[in-house]
Amino acid sequence: MEEILSLPIRGMDGAPLTNTFFRQKEEASELAVFFPGRGYTCAMPVLYYPTRLMVQRGADALTIEYNATREAGFDQLDMEERLRRLGNDARNAVEVALTQRKYQRVVLFGKSLGSLVLAWLLVHEPELLHATYVWLTPLVRVPFLREAVRRAKPQSLFIAGDADPLFDSDAMQDLMKQGDFHLLVLSGANHSLEIEGDLEATLKGMSLMLRTLDEFLQKG
Repeated sequence: MEEILSLPIRGMDGAPLTNTFFRQKEEASELAVFFPGRGYTCAMPVLYYPTRLMVQRGADALTIEYNATREAGFDQLDMEERLRRLGNDARNAVEVALTQRKYQRVVLFGKSLGSLVLAWLLVHEPELLHATYVWLTPLVRVPFLREAVRRAKPQSLFIAGDADPLFDSDAMQDLMKQGDFHLLVLSGANHSLEIEGDLEATLKGMSLMLRTLDEFLQKG
């Protein structure tokens, strides 16, 4: 069983960062941190079920909401500045989470916009280069993400849907050649990893995602 807490995390703006920390009552050697998409929170399936899987595996898990995306004028900022603000929110979250215990393994999850946050952490936080990265519907068309992964070559699992309008098969396959990465592409799945009009197929896809994730983590 786990306790459900909120950690004293502040965003780049100095305001409290909304978060939920699932802390194991027994010792935990793994920490999982989840970075959501824009409008896709950690309470939604693609992040909720991996959170539950990590807790079931005995990990502590932290989910956050960004302060940066609520700032007036955020969408008018250039990509570099938006990522700097999101990345600093993420950095602060990871730093506070790491004070909770002495973890042997850190697993970072990023969904969509959160995948760019993962890339920012790869570039700016060298102590996280040895973390495990799980990229959920990653924005592989963005050169910054591809270059960050190519340079750092972190232990990574990429999960995407081939019916996602933001999915780029060529960019993904090129990225796979850059390191010993793992990839799961769900046939017919959109940017929410749902198969429109087919709930049963969607649930099967979610189940496959969780099995693949569990196997990936066991091998790592």
